[in-house]
Amino acid sequence: MVRKGDVVAGSFEWIAPRYMEDFSCIGPDCESNCCHGWRIAVDESTYKRVKDSLRRNRSEREEFKQCFERNHNDKFGDGCFARLVMTDDGFCRFLDAGGLCSLHARFGALHIGLVCRNYPRLWSRLGQRLELFGDFSCPEVARRVLVAENPLELIDLADPPTDLASVLLFRNLRGEEPDPYLRYLDDIRQLGMHLLAAEQYPLHSRLFFLACFADSVTPFFYRDCQPFSEDKLAAVIQELAAPETLAEIHREFRAIDSRTDFSMDLVKKIIVSRFSVAHTDFGSLLERILENGAGEGGASTDDGGGSFQDFFEQRKLAAERLFGGRLNRYFENYCRNYWLGEWYVDSPDLSVHVRKLLVRLAVLRVLLFCHPGLNDILREAGDMATAEAQLDQAAIAVFSAFSRGVEHSQQFFDSIHKFLTESGHDNLAIQAMLLKV
Repeated sequence: MVRKGDVVAGSFEWIAPRYMEDFSCIGPDCESNCCHGWRIAVDESTYKRVKDSLRRNRSEREEFKQCFERNHNDKFGDGCFARLVMTDDGFCRFLDAGGLCSLHARFGALHIGLVCRNYPRLWSRLGQRLELFGDFSCPEVARRVLVAENPLELIDLADPPTDLASVLLFRNLRGEEPDPYLRYLDDIRQLGMHLLAAEQYPLHSRLFFLACFADSVTPFFYRDCQPFSEDKLAAVIQELAAPETLAEIHREFRAIDSRTDFSMDLVKKIIVSRFSVAHTDFGSLLERILENGAGEGGASTDDGGGSFQDFFEQRKLAAERLFGGRLNRYFENYCRNYWLGEWYVDSPDLSVHVRKLLVRLAVLRVLLFCHPGLNDILREAGDMATAEAQLDQAAIAVFSAFSRGVEHSQQFFDSIHKFLTESGHDNLAIQAMLLKV
């Protein structure tokens, strides 16, 4: 068993995608910083360590008092010892003018909390295997996944972390469980990656393969499923792996009505519901995109007209004509990272897990194609290398801000799930419509 303070045990297998192999924070060179817009929990050990260090004079003691708040009477929820007190505009009080942590600079890494020490690393455990992925809310993680060639190749970590306290903190840590829903984790992930790698088909068809697989197994394969039939699961996996099955699903998907009214209504609902978080990176992004759509002949999302949708459709056609391959890399790498890094066992069944991905993808496509960073490069044909660099920057901004504003909100996804459940469409139809965006 791994415990806090243990040295790295040789019996453990440490795995990560290549983009996390040598990851390190780029500090003030980052487009943003991770020291704002969060509610940051502080563990007891860090709290006491910082308190001991900030006691040399009255000024330091006052600094500590203003920067930390204890979680008395579970004010911040169970399991949180204390919390950092942010400034009125949402920034950490220890963030210095150079974009770095002044607490870290003064006292060292152990004086910042486990959450800060671990971010943006996401750890998951299954038995004797620990996997490391990155959180897309970090722009450097987004850059490494979206822009790099083959970033999702899984490798053994040559230098596993020695700070196991931060590894064990993370919510994705799991041990061995008898539930068949978890027992077949590797088989399901392998099939998903096989379907996503079928490059003879467009990405949207490959994602529909995933949706069809999830729809087929969900009636008998879900969290705490009892009884469970291994033969049924094996039969569906075998069928989906057959080339003739994929060809037939591809033909059926292409024949589906390509209207996106329902999907765009959902995207508008997401944009409007999250616009209230305007103080965050995502809120600022939404404001810029809505202004861009209105200024370029579009309209607001709540005017009842279709002009914003028309604006999106025009931009999508223009962007895909110029940068189709590069755009496909962004979305494909994002999907592969989701399938490997966000284990489906966090969802009640596979259909819900796939639907989460397709909702995200639909919103990301709208946000990216309508981003003002694409205005100049879509209007005039300039230097392609410069245009691609500008497109990369827009993509990094969109994916990282979206992750910060949406992907970290379970309550938000619950509301979207309710909206989709009450829409009157069956699950597979909803996923097909989302893929048409």
